[in-house]
Amino acid sequence: MFSLHKLKFNFKIALIALLPLSGLLLISSFIVIHQVDEMQSAERIISLANLSVHVSDLVHELQKERGMSAGHLGSRGQKFKTELVRQRETTDARLKKLNQFLSEFDKELSREIAESMDSADRQMAGLISTRRGVSALTASGETTLAYYSNLNAAYLDIIAQLPQFSTNVHINHKLDAYANFLKGKEQAGIERAVLTNTFTRDVFGPGMYEKLVSLIAFQDTYLDLFTTVAPTEYKDFFKHTLSGKTIEETARMRRKALDKAEKGGFGVDASHWFAMQTGKIDLLKEVENFIANDAMATSTGIRQEATRQLIFNGIFIAIIGGLSFMLFWIISKDIAHQLGGEPQVVSAMTAKIAAGQLDRRTEAHSSRHVGIFAAMLTMQKRLADVIGTISTCSEQIAQASQEVNNAAHTLSQSTCEQAASIEQTSAALEQLTGTVENNHENAQITEKIAITAAATAVDGGQAVNDTVAAMEKIAYKISLIEEIAYGV
Repeated sequence: MFSLHKLKFNFKIALIALLPLSGLLLISSFIVIHQVDEMQSAERIISLANLSVHVSDLVHELQKERGMSAGHLGSRGQKFKTELVRQRETTDARLKKLNQFLSEFDKELSREIAESMDSADRQMAGLISTRRGVSALTASGETTLAYYSNLNAAYLDIIAQLPQFSTNVHINHKLDAYANFLKGKEQAGIERAVLTNTFTRDVFGPGMYEKLVSLIAFQDTYLDLFTTVAPTEYKDFFKHTLSGKTIEETARMRRKALDKAEKGGFGVDASHWFAMQTGKIDLLKEVENFIANDAMATSTGIRQEATRQLIFNGIFIAIIGGLSFMLFWIISKDIAHQLGGEPQVVSAMTAKIAAGQLDRRTEAHSSRHVGIFAAMLTMQKRLADVIGTISTCSEQIAQASQEVNNAAHTLSQSTCEQAASIEQTSAALEQLTGTVENNHENAQITEKIAITAAATAVDGGQAVNDTVAAMEKIAYKISLIEEIAYGV
């Protein structure tokens, strides 16, 4: 059974560091995952943007083919016959390029994209029969317009899905603007076909006027959405590009169609309208290309930035992880070096010492330990040495005590004997004291006699001195006498 108490010290230190380190790694993993998502999202957007370029190029050519087909049907085969053949070849070339791109395109990027492509492919299967109907003048203008519009809508639906594959808000706005712009451009293409058919017939066909009004409304709506979400550079480029004679001329012919909708007789050459509206759509195509290129550049920049950040964060996480591990290793080693062993072992050693268990360890065994544990071993050894010394001293003191005890017993016996001797000595001292007293008295008497004798001796000395002086005088006088006697 797992027990925290039984864990080794290094593992416990690791557990202490585990929580903050895990939090750091968790936050870092979220950042890394977000950046990987951004990088993968940018990769998807770049791939899908390339797809959208091929799709929008094909839609652009289909829009032209739709307008020419409507004009061809409206003129009952009198107009756009040669242009339509060339346009169909151009459309087929664009379709071939799209198919070549799709052969290398990873459809696993999105199931929705794959489903939309399958839907567009199914509708594309009706292109040949539609072209035959237009060439044979058996198809109606409304049916033809509906077919091409539905086909383009299927392709444009692919592009409209681009924003959902990006996690970056900035690129999402650009992709939203791109999708809405393409839808507005598609409405301009349908308008070209409707008015080409109308101007060719010089009168609105059944439902064509209502369709034109709705086209204008949808076109304005999509372009308004475009300007709402588009960045400033898109709007500036759009405003700068969509100006000039072509725009003014298409607006003039559109107003004429709306003003004379009930009566007809517009007096507008269908070929001129088609050329002017095609010029306008070409300008829209320039804006489309500008947006597509910018979106791809932005996605490439996001991918590069995400890659740089991913590398930087990877290096940063590796450095932090390495430093954390190194710091853990250094601190754990330092603490372990200070302790000199597992805290449990040190604690057990302390408890044994406190309990008086001072088992000696060999010097070779003790030399392997450092820190507190080594100090505990040294203390244990010294305590054992001190206690051993105290034990030896105690034995010596006990032996000395026995000897002292024996000496005291002997001394006791000697003391008893000496006490008896002292009694005898005391009696003798008493007798000696009486003798001393007698001697003292005798000494006093003798002292008096000596004093008297000393005084007598002093007097005798003085007499001797007088005698000597007298004898010297006598000797002097005798000497004088002898000198006189001998005639000296």
